[in-house]
Amino acid sequence: MNGVRFLQGKIIHRAIHFLLPAVAGLVLAVGPIVLPVAAATTEEENTIAAYNKVVDSVVLVLSHGQEVNESEGYREISTSGSGILIDEHLIVTNYHVIENATGIDVILGDGQSLTVSIVGTAPDYDIALLKTQEQDVPVVETGDSDQLRIGQKLLAVGSPFGLENSVTVGIVSGLDRRIMRPGFGADLIQFDASINPGQSGGPVVDSDGKVVGVILAKVQDGESVGFAIPINLVLDLIPDLVRMGHPFRPQIGLSGTDITPDLATIFGIDSQYGFLVEDVEENSEARAAGIRGGDRIILLGGREYRLGGDVIQGVNGRSVFGGEDLARILLRSRPGEEVEFLIRRNGESLRTRVRIPPMRHTMN
Repeated sequence: MNGVRFLQGKIIHRAIHFLLPAVAGLVLAVGPIVLPVAAATTEEENTIAAYNKVVDSVVLVLSHGQEVNESEGYREISTSGSGILIDEHLIVTNYHVIENATGIDVILGDGQSLTVSIVGTAPDYDIALLKTQEQDVPVVETGDSDQLRIGQKLLAVGSPFGLENSVTVGIVSGLDRRIMRPGFGADLIQFDASINPGQSGGPVVDSDGKVVGVILAKVQDGESVGFAIPINLVLDLIPDLVRMGHPFRPQIGLSGTDITPDLATIFGIDSQYGFLVEDVEENSEARAAGIRGGDRIILLGGREYRLGGDVIQGVNGRSVFGGEDLARILLRSRPGEEVEFLIRRNGESLRTRVRIPPMRHTMN
């Protein structure tokens, strides 16, 4: 088969010929000798146990749709990815796996086909939530992705090229990674287990067989550089996807820009990171909390910057490096709750509390 190298097991075929002195010319042909497979090491046993714990809850997701071809007009296309039975009747996968779907098939490892519908999507986080009515399907156990450490072993499970129940092993290569894609903030897990097309949406699993991330992407042309969405972020999204079909985005009434070291230097800002508040809406929760916007306007590179406002550097004890981090942290807040903001103003660090407003059913 083109592009596939078949690897046989540990069987050595040798024709062993004995010439017996008493019966010249008599040949005894001894058939294939099967050598015993070495016993699994403790580490290998751990890998096997972790894989067995999760594999029955990993599914193949087949997305069917249409694309426009200049010469052929519309043509049917199918793409494949992976998914995770995260809770009773609920399957998590990547949004990009089902983005253009007009039909979705979900296949269990034993070949059983599930009927599914779309519950909700979070395109900015590349997460989609599907629902099945099937009974007695196994679900995964989730771990705490906030507790991951660099060097910790991870398994990547999924269906690369449609090959179900495949697993690769690696380690956590980095944490709080940022990639050039909106929505994620500095929160991704970097790992070095090999991943290939079709594994998007599959689980990243720790040594206990607990899901700690959802496979997102690999660096094109890179070797062993993959990224996963932390499972804690996914679990924060699920209640809103079930309830509203999209994530809750609190509108507290401020806007601004991310601070980078270069921006801080060129504008003389005393903070090297954070979210610079440029505008605060009248009668907003941010205004009520005393958060200030800028009062000086500078034009640079065709963009207008309003300087002099507060710099948000943390919310509820979690660092804010930019607007994406701020939006991600606020996912955990609920209407009526008060959250604590750490801000930088005129060289001093201040704290203020912002009340989360009622939900608005909007994607903006």
